[in-house]
Amino acid sequence: MSDKSDFISKSTEVPLLPEESISNALKVLKSGKLFRYGENNIEADFVNRLEVKFAEIIGCKYAVAVNSGGSAIYIALKAAGIMPNEVVALNVFTLAPVPGALENSGAEITLLEVDKNLTLSTSELEERLQYCGAKALVLSHMRGHISDLQEIVRICDKLDVILIEDCAHTMGAKYNDKMVGSFGKVGCFSFQTYKQVNSGEGGILVTDDPDIAAKAILYSGSYMLYSQHESRPSDEFFLKYRSVIPNYSLRMNELCASVLGPQLEQLDDRNSRWREIYSIINLGLSQIEGVTTIETEPAVLMAPTSIQFHIDEVEKIPKIINKASDLGLKIKWFGSIEPIGFTSNSNHWEYISPTVAISPHLVGLCDIRLPVTLDNSECQEIVDIISQSIRKDSH
Repeated sequence: MSDKSDFISKSTEVPLLPEESISNALKVLKSGKLFRYGENNIEADFVNRLEVKFAEIIGCKYAVAVNSGGSAIYIALKAAGIMPNEVVALNVFTLAPVPGALENSGAEITLLEVDKNLTLSTSELEERLQYCGAKALVLSHMRGHISDLQEIVRICDKLDVILIEDCAHTMGAKYNDKMVGSFGKVGCFSFQTYKQVNSGEGGILVTDDPDIAAKAILYSGSYMLYSQHESRPSDEFFLKYRSVIPNYSLRMNELCASVLGPQLEQLDDRNSRWREIYSIINLGLSQIEGVTTIETEPAVLMAPTSIQFHIDEVEKIPKIINKASDLGLKIKWFGSIEPIGFTSNSNHWEYISPTVAISPHLVGLCDIRLPVTLDNSECQEIVDIISQSIRKDSH
C-alpha cells in the first residue's frame, strides 16, 4: 500500500464473482431471456429462486426482488398503506436514497436524532413519534449501526406505528441472534456493488405479512403473472388487490439474480472476514488521540462494510482528509458543507420541509470503505495513515 494509486484502487475492490455466478450470467445472456416472467409458463427461474433463498436466510415467509434498495423501501411504504401526506419518521443518519424513497411515496418526512454511536435515540422516541403523528418509522441501519431493536419494536407496537427496516448495510447482521430485517413489518435490502453481495444494482424486501407481500409483487410489476412467484401468499390475496394496484415496473431482471445466488452461499464467510477487518481497524483507531470510535451494543452481530469514527477537532478535518489523501487513503466526511460522492446529510436534502440542521453527532463523523479483500497488514496501514494525518505536527 505504499503506492498511493494502488491503495486507492484497492479501496473500491469487491470480491470476484464466483465462477457459478459467471456461468449463470452466461446462461441467461445466451438464452436472451432476461425478463423474469414467461408469458405462457416460467421460462426463467433465477429471480424466483433468489426470493425463496433470501426469505429463508432472513427467516421471513416472503421475499420480493426489485431493481434497487430504494425501490424496495418505496414499495414497502406503498404496500404498508402509507398515503400521501402521512407522516413517516426516519433517523437522520442515513443515505440519500432513503429519504428519496419517502419523498417519492408522497409522505411527510420527520427526521429523528441519533446518538453519538449513530443509532436511533430511544429515550424520547415514543414522545417524538406521538408528537409528529407518525404512521410509520423507517429505521435505517445506516453503515451497519443497529439500534435497540427490542425497545423500538416495543414502542412501535404500543403506538401502532408500522416499522420498516432499511437493511442496505446490514445483510446478515443479527440482533440477539435474530436476523436484522425480520423485526419490522418489512425489511429492505440492497445488492448495489459495495454491499455484502453484489449485482451492480438490485434490491429485495422481506415480510411475513401476506397482504403486504401480494401488494409488493403487484406494485413491482408482475402483471397477472404472480403465480410464477414461489415465494408468495395464496391467490386470494392477489384477487383482493390486482385491479386496484398500479404496475410500477420495478422488477429485478434475470441477469442480476443469476449472479446473486452463488454469492449468498459466501455471505457468512464474507461477513466474518469483514468483522475481523473492522475489529483490527477500530481497535487501532481507539488508540489515536483526537479520535472517538463508535461503540456497539453487545446484542449486535455486525455485518460491516465500512467504518466510522469521530474526529474531535472538527475544524481540522479538511486538512486531515487532504493529508490522508496524500498518503493514499480516502476519508469521507458526513459533516462536509457540500455533498460529495455518496456522502450527504440533512442540510443537503432541501426537499424535506422544514429543513433540518445537521445532527451534532454527524458534524465530526468520518467514514472509510472497507473492502473485504484487505489483509491484516493493510488494516494496520490504514490505522497508521489516519494516525499520521491527525498528529498535531502534521498540520
